[in-house]
Amino acid sequence: MKRTNRYRDFQPGKELHFRKSTLAIACLAASSLSSSVYAQAEAESGNRLEEVVVSARGVSESERDIPVAVEAFNADALRKMNLNSMEAVAGNTPSMTIVRAGEGNGATINIRGVGSTFSSIGIEQSVSTIIDGVYYPQGRVLNESLFDSKQVSILKGPQALFFGKNATAGVVSIETQDPGDEFEMILGTSYEFRAKNREINAIFSGPLTDKLGARLALRTTDASDGLWENPSEQTIYPDFDVATGALNELFVPKLEETYWAGLETNYARLTLDYAASDRLNFNLKTSYSSMDSNGSQGGEERWACPALDGVPHAVDPATGRPVPTDAECDGDWSDPRQPVPPAIAATNSSLNRFDGQMGERYRSYGVTLKGDYELESGKLTGILNYHEQDTDWVLDSDHANIAQVYASETNSFENISAEFRYVSDLSGSLNFVAGAYFQETDRSFNQFVIDAFLSNSAVEDPQNEHILFEKLSGTDGDTQSVYGELIWDITDELQLTGGARWIDETKDSFFLHPYVNPAVTALFTEDVVVAADQSFDDVLPEVTLRWTPELNIMAYVAYKEGFKSGGFSNSGILGAISGSLSDFTFDPETVDGFEAGIKSSFLENSLQVDLTVYQFTYEGLQIDFFNTPVFAFTTSNAGESTAEGVELDLQWAPISGLRLNGSVAYNSSEYDDFIAPCYVGQKPSQGCTIPGTSPRQQLGGEPTALAPEWVGSLSADYDHVLENGLMAGFTVNLQSKSDHVTGSFGEPADVQDDYMTVDAAIRLGSADGRWEVALIGKNLTDEYAIVASRGVPGTGGGTGTEDGFRADRRGFGIEPLTITLRAEYRFF
Repeated sequence: MKRTNRYRDFQPGKELHFRKSTLAIACLAASSLSSSVYAQAEAESGNRLEEVVVSARGVSESERDIPVAVEAFNADALRKMNLNSMEAVAGNTPSMTIVRAGEGNGATINIRGVGSTFSSIGIEQSVSTIIDGVYYPQGRVLNESLFDSKQVSILKGPQALFFGKNATAGVVSIETQDPGDEFEMILGTSYEFRAKNREINAIFSGPLTDKLGARLALRTTDASDGLWENPSEQTIYPDFDVATGALNELFVPKLEETYWAGLETNYARLTLDYAASDRLNFNLKTSYSSMDSNGSQGGEERWACPALDGVPHAVDPATGRPVPTDAECDGDWSDPRQPVPPAIAATNSSLNRFDGQMGERYRSYGVTLKGDYELESGKLTGILNYHEQDTDWVLDSDHANIAQVYASETNSFENISAEFRYVSDLSGSLNFVAGAYFQETDRSFNQFVIDAFLSNSAVEDPQNEHILFEKLSGTDGDTQSVYGELIWDITDELQLTGGARWIDETKDSFFLHPYVNPAVTALFTEDVVVAADQSFDDVLPEVTLRWTPELNIMAYVAYKEGFKSGGFSNSGILGAISGSLSDFTFDPETVDGFEAGIKSSFLENSLQVDLTVYQFTYEGLQIDFFNTPVFAFTTSNAGESTAEGVELDLQWAPISGLRLNGSVAYNSSEYDDFIAPCYVGQKPSQGCTIPGTSPRQQLGGEPTALAPEWVGSLSADYDHVLENGLMAGFTVNLQSKSDHVTGSFGEPADVQDDYMTVDAAIRLGSADGRWEVALIGKNLTDEYAIVASRGVPGTGGGTGTEDGFRADRRGFGIEPLTITLRAEYRFF
């Protein structure tokens, strides 16, 4: 058998879009391994599964050779189901959940029940996002479009060795298209009927000279409606002036738009590819993204109200007890949002950024230069990147038909990185990889919060007249890392790889409240700077044994470790609840464990069956707690937890043009030991028994958030060439998840029942691929499900006492039923 070096460039055939397989399909495939199916497989010439090529680990490799659990979507799969965002990709990946939000770091990316909380801007993702070989720390990078992507790969479990840093739970790798040898001009458009979202895109690509190629990808969208309704009405904001004792009633008009979030986006990417010689190649990518909306992207609404048995509540300031309030408490894609009272907006430029209306604005600029130099003994690669993102938002946070809680924020993040890697290609049994990574980051954060109906007409700066408190914070980061791996082909069938990454990271941070309303200085500390100079380092080993007894079978077992440095909670508060430096800093997140798997193919590669088992122990998961009565976020480390499970994946091409895919997975992700903050309103009789400045509970034995025990998928994709030169096709995709918790702190209401979603698409086009029209439906059963939940500000109280009452819950729902009509034409 010929020895295969997995670090040599793989020469791909056509890439296969594939998604993974359910138990039903697995059972069907197993029963199909009979002589009759064998005969059918041999008779068919077009039903072999095509090779999947993944470049997520720095080199091009066949997915069948990678000793990692991988799910991949190539350009064809992304196009067929209109997967133009990572949320859409997650909707087709049962083991992954993505939560988008305007605040914090912008997103939660969760794989196998492990992920970082979106609400803290200081937390970097446990699931790393890699775009064209570059690591992006902030979840908000998901605002970047998947338009004109070549492939999206999802690598599950710790992936510390081959990526810049972090990746304790997995990696999302996005590869965008490069110029080809032929000229291309592609125009496309789509219309989504529910949000009335119009999209226009254009691609121009081809050689400019015999050495230089260019590709320009442009995309714009405009949703004149939204997926969530806003039933708010005009109201009154009671404003109490602490300087004079006067109570003023400020008029709050009805929001101009009765929906949210109406998105307008623009995206442009220019790629230049220059072959300087037969050995040296440069690839330059520049990109620009903009996003504007009339509300937070996340789709958050009040959905559970346990304090008053399903009735929404507010806290009576006189008694400190819950009283009914004018709000909805249903999961129905509807939530009231009020504009900022005009009299308040006129005094503060941040709150008036969108003329007093709700809104979010995102701008991003990036440039990546990659160089590849082919040597006789291997390949040297260098990647340089600069990326800047700026975000502004104004949000109504009380989720009720009252005007009470508002916040506005401006944050920016700048990232400069460089990576250099050498991959050997020696003729003997030993090869190696060596690399170095450097990164500098700069984060700035400024937020104004309105709450408790308080103002201060005696304030020196008129900007702060109606502000409860202001936050100002920042972090400068510096990372250095080197890594290496040795690859030893022990025999033609057995390969042992072992390596390690050393990482050293520093973060210099500060926080202060430049202003606090005099009535609440006992809760929030004004004009005191909290600063931290943090340093972290670790060495992360990884060992993999791979066995290929036959060309169609590969088995492996791997030991892995992962590390994510600690940090600083830029969006915290300073005061009675969080009164010291230790309340702002949090420790590193680490993981170690094992993964084993087997990848096999049968019936002349028309059937592929993969099995993966894993067990990983996490120390110090970084999660964010929201204390609703005082509007306080606290980032902490979640003791110890374990994620273990089994995944079965299957792909089958029974006849030419038809692909059946499915998966079933069992995953247990639980806290082993976690002394956690009590959920708001938790009583001692309910487990809130550990005293302290902030009451605590033991969550050992409880599941982590977003970790259903069972997930599964089943899909069918079929294309058929008609006699008149046309091609027709359809895709159907079912995803199911068992019941699971949606929060991290044991709140009984944070449970999502088991559910299933159904997506489907039909398409018609020319057999030569010149044009195509498709109708795409997602969540066809209009299933409502929550993917994350937390408390409603200003609700709940009495935590740690028998008089406690629980906070109302707000959650982020999956998108409702949508129907999209898409058309595309290739001019050449």
